[in-house]
Amino acid sequence: MKKVCVLLALVATASSVWAGEIDADGYYVMDSLELSGFNGAVADTTTLAINGADGTITGVSSASNSWWLQFDPTDRSKLPTSMAGAIGWKLTFKNTSTIGFQLTLGVGNPTNWWQVGNGVWLNPGQTGTAMLTIQGPEEVPNIFLIFAGSADQNVWSFSFVGVENKTKPWNPSPKDEPAGVSAVVLPETVLTWNTAMVKDPDERPNPAIRKHYVFANFANPSDPNLVYVGEVEAGDPVAASAQYPADGSTLSLQPLTVYKWQIKEGLDDGAGGVYPYSDPNGLIEGPVWTFKTASNEPIILSAPDYTAVAPSETAVLTAN
Repeated sequence: MKKVCVLLALVATASSVWAGEIDADGYYVMDSLELSGFNGAVADTTTLAINGADGTITGVSSASNSWWLQFDPTDRSKLPTSMAGAIGWKLTFKNTSTIGFQLTLGVGNPTNWWQVGNGVWLNPGQTGTAMLTIQGPEEVPNIFLIFAGSADQNVWSFSFVGVENKTKPWNPSPKDEPAGVSAVVLPETVLTWNTAMVKDPDERPNPAIRKHYVFANFANPSDPNLVYVGEVEAGDPVAASAQYPADGSTLSLQPLTVYKWQIKEGLDDGAGGVYPYSDPNGLIEGPVWTFKTASNEPIILSAPDYTAVAPSETAVLTAN
């Protein structure tokens, strides 16, 4: 079977700041704002699709059975040039097409390649992680993502997995648990989250945000429809995080109950005000998050020791 390679090149010409994170193994993982530097990538969903059905691929150059997607030439500030502090580069992908293919990471300079990772083969529906341990200078002028698939198929597509989407409200507490099975959140709790970000060239809270509107099903947990429960001022300048209730009090929720909540950020309306939560055109809508509250009964971790006392004496029992 004939093979082709799709080469996605992120070309860095301006110095910037890494905005993702270095994981526990020391590998750098890009965030959604950095990945949006791929032409054809959608920062909102961090999904990149390559369609070669007619031999032309939107935003992609082609020659000699190889394709490459260049980093957005209009905003190269999204790609940093320094790998300082990281031992390599890591990305996790899901194969969303109907054929198997290989994804490989590589680094190099404008004239030659000097290192390529082993890559990962993904069958349809599979998820895998491509890793590259970089042996070389910390200053890397180019970072490449190589995609190889069979030439007798028309469409290859994949999505990035485990990428923090910072273009919307993110990093919720309580932590999002879609299954709603871990009852670890106290019924008396507060909601916290990070504000949606922009990158110009460094990441910062979106300066157009004026309010955080809080939606939840706290009054009726069995109802999947979320309703407006309150709002929080974004601050001036816009704060990097927010919490609800904002007055320092706590929510009083039912124990052992699954709740859902969402943040919608109201934008500046251009006339000195803010768009209301009823206007979807003036909002940044975050994902719906889920958590389950814990029991309000104490949990005995260890029982007290057996103690015998005489009449009129006082017994002291201790339990954890």
